[in-house]
Formats: sequence, structure tokens, C-alpha cells
Amino acid sequence: MSWIKYPALAGLVLLLISGCVTNLAKPLSNDAAPSHTNGVIAASIVSLSATGVAFVLHNDQTGVEYALSLGKGPSKLQNVVRKVIATEVPPGVYQIKQWETFQSFAKAVYKKSDVTNARLSAPFTVQPGQVIYLGDFLVQGVERYNFRSYSISWQIVTEPITFRGAHTLFTGKFPEYANKEFSCRLCEGIL
Repeated sequence: MSWIKYPALAGLVLLLISGCVTNLAKPLSNDAAPSHTNGVIAASIVSLSATGVAFVLHNDQTGVEYALSLGKGPSKLQNVVRKVIATEVPPGVYQIKQWETFQSFAKAVYKKSDVTNARLSAPFTVQPGQVIYLGDFLVQGVERYNFRSYSISWQIVTEPITFRGAHTLFTGKFPEYANKEFSCRLCEGIL
């Protein structure tokens, strides 16, 4: 049997042998009360990806990894919106060394890639009740296939955002956190 003749079958085999997405983090609900024991990691995203994309949050002390899903793009370009995503994590020192792409339905990983942005991948500390905002990102993913080949490529681009803009976006979705300590990793300007 030739894999070239059956690209869909080859893709399915690739999914089955590639494994599952890293411990997918539970999204923070819009009406969540601030935790006294956990911190929050958040970001704003515009996704044009046909698949799921996630930052892998690595806790340096425990070795536990969480996948902060950056979502999947809408089926129609006119429905593209900026989303604010967030999750609670235990306090500790974290790093984002990788991001992964995955099939949204089965959560099977397509690919893991290293984070090349030194500011994003540098270690940071999460304290109880604190919000760490990563920044604003554009996620692009394109699937190309025809009767001879199949390929997928992804890209995460850092978009400019001010500290004030990030805080406004975050508290607009999570108003209970309006008075909590807030820092932004990739924001322009201090205040």
C-alpha cells in the first residue's frame, strides 16, 4: 500500500502514534472568584488556526505541565474575534519552553515546537491571587492537502499591546480580578 495514495489514512496514523495533548488546563470561568491559593496565567488571542494550539506551562518545582489552550479559529473569517483565555495554576516558578498543536476533537498532538521568544520563555513566578498576563498573540495554522500530499504549518506571532490594554481586556472578561495584582510579560510600557 502506498501512503501517497492515501494521505488521509497517513494523517490518521500520525495522529494515533503522536500522543495526547499535555494536561489540558481548565479554562477560568468568567465569574470566577479570585483564589487565595492559586494564581492565574492569561493571554489574549486571535486564532486563525484550523486546529487547537496551546502553550505548555512547565512548573519548574513540581515538573507538572499544563497546556494553556489558545483555541481554534472559527470556520468563517468574518467570525474571527480576540479572545481572552486564562487558567488557575498552583503558585511556583513557570516556564513556557514549548507550544503544541493538536487535533481539537481527539486531543492528539500534531507537533511540539520550541518557544523562540526569550522574553516569553524566561522563568516567571506565580503567586497566590496574582494574574500573570503573557501578552497578545495571533495564532495562524494552515492545512494543505490534495490527492498527493498533506501538510500543516503553524505560527504564533506576538502582537503589540500596552499594559493598560491588557488589563482592560482581562478585567473585561474576569471582572472579579479587577483589583488583583496584575503583571504582563510582553506588554509595551509599564502603565
